[in-house]
Amino acid sequence: MTTLNTRLAKIAPILVLQYIMLNTVLGVQTEDGMAIRLNFAAMFPNTTERPEGEIARGVKPAIDLALRHINNSTKILPGYILNMEEYDTKCDMAVGTKAFFDAMVDEPPKLFVLGGICSNVTAPIAEAVSAWNLIQISYANTEPFLSEREKYPTFFRTVPSETDFNPATLKLLEHFNWTRVASIHHNDPRFSLAQNKMSSIMDMNGIKVVTVADFDDDPTTAIQTIKESQVRIILGFFPTEEAQKVFCQIYKEHLYGDKYVWILPGWYTKEWQNMNSTITDVECTTNEMIQASEGYLATDLLPLSTSDEETISGFSAIEYLLQYNEERNDVYNVLHGYAYDGVWVIATVLDKVLNKLSNSSSLTQFQYDKDNEVFHLFMEAMNDTSFTGVTVNFNTFYFYIIY
Repeated sequence: MTTLNTRLAKIAPILVLQYIMLNTVLGVQTEDGMAIRLNFAAMFPNTTERPEGEIARGVKPAIDLALRHINNSTKILPGYILNMEEYDTKCDMAVGTKAFFDAMVDEPPKLFVLGGICSNVTAPIAEAVSAWNLIQISYANTEPFLSEREKYPTFFRTVPSETDFNPATLKLLEHFNWTRVASIHHNDPRFSLAQNKMSSIMDMNGIKVVTVADFDDDPTTAIQTIKESQVRIILGFFPTEEAQKVFCQIYKEHLYGDKYVWILPGWYTKEWQNMNSTITDVECTTNEMIQASEGYLATDLLPLSTSDEETISGFSAIEYLLQYNEERNDVYNVLHGYAYDGVWVIATVLDKVLNKLSNSSSLTQFQYDKDNEVFHLFMEAMNDTSFTGVTVNFNTFYFYIIY
């Protein structure tokens, strides 16, 4: 008996560890019994050095809220728990790519990839996921080039791309009868593609694009080109950090005031005009930045639906917002609703696929390079997904994808 007890004492920790690992991979105990875990990888930039880190902190409460609503619901994924495994990309391409491959190696298998946020991280992951028979859902990446289906065949997003704001800009120009414009854009595919498409739209609608100026790092020459054109309505396509350079030069060239209208993206950070809050070599004060940009117009996404109808979660958009505000403490990001809906996309697709499978082990034991049949079910379910979200109505694959 002593020998048996000694042996049991030796193997007990191993049995406990195996039980914990099995529980982590396969399921979790609930009031109704053992629920099976379905896992996805979430790529977040946990950094304070880039504005994308603020996005991550602002959307996490919304993602956690979505998971709670889904896992407490009896109408979707009954008997399953949707689980998120977080990976830190640090907004660095090398670190982010490694984080993705870590997610693929780590058990349990991941059925979706959520996020990316930083363009330099999202793009290589979006290109790689199809080789792993996975779908990536983004709630923050607005780069038009990510809609290239040959290169990113399994990348989807709940948020509009940069080009989706062009019709709103066109309506603005038509409303004020502005028929002669100039544009300036940063030489980055995200902005050059949006500018090119906007120019085409304006040409087709009788609006003359007098000058198209571009710049890499220094906008001085581009601003001088705009000034020489003598055009007073100017469209800007550039990120927050470049906006400071542009508007400092605008101040120096006196391209501001009642005679000028600048139309910009609406997603700049709240502090973009505050030169005291950034480390930059721009030679302008905060007051000069405010003066140069006073009265600018912006097109931006709608943070939430204005409808009071019930969404897939059982809550209206306003009811969801009240819960998000309770969860977020002092963090916020305008993309929170798109992140919330992104998690519901994952849950809805998994629910549809499970209804077609005879055995859930096809998901819990998913093999990236072999389960082509399951992957095709995922893609079919994406095309068949339709629900009312807190941002928009996702009607038969309305995920801002351009085919």
